[in-house]
Amino acid sequence: MVLDAGHSEGVGGPGVARGFAYSAGRKYGKGHFLGKKAMICLTTGTDSTLYEPNGIDGDLLHVLWPIHNGILAYTGFTVLPPFAAWMPGRVSADERQGYLDGYARHLTAIEEAEPLFFHPWEDYDETQRLRPGIKARSGIQWNPRAGQTFEQAAHEYDQRVATER
Repeated sequence: MVLDAGHSEGVGGPGVARGFAYSAGRKYGKGHFLGKKAMICLTTGTDSTLYEPNGIDGDLLHVLWPIHNGILAYTGFTVLPPFAAWMPGRVSADERQGYLDGYARHLTAIEEAEPLFFHPWEDYDETQRLRPGIKARSGIQWNPRAGQTFEQAAHEYDQRVATER
């Protein structure tokens, strides 16, 4: 099934996505997929360096934010870190096997995987913006109403990620 968050009728016809994946009042912590986990597994045609914070495409988690937050978390999933295989068509057979072995390890440890952080619905006000005083922790957002700048939010996120690695 293909879900299209941009169309209330979904890709598969009237009502396929609405009511199945999302509906009024059923999003984020109350989403239809609450209690289920989701993970993106992807391959690229380019090297991993392009998806680093200083790479031309930017940090992979930033690139995936619209999917992680706007589709998966929105529909209630607990979102796990992605698995990426970088340009598998251009690496050696040993490197491709390394990706397969890494993916197998990733799946084996999936129950222990730390989910990505998304602010709970309660952190937002009626305008769906972070409440005053709530500091953004996602690595994508920042909250001027908490006196937080983009630079501060990015620095705090980088520090948190560095200690988790």
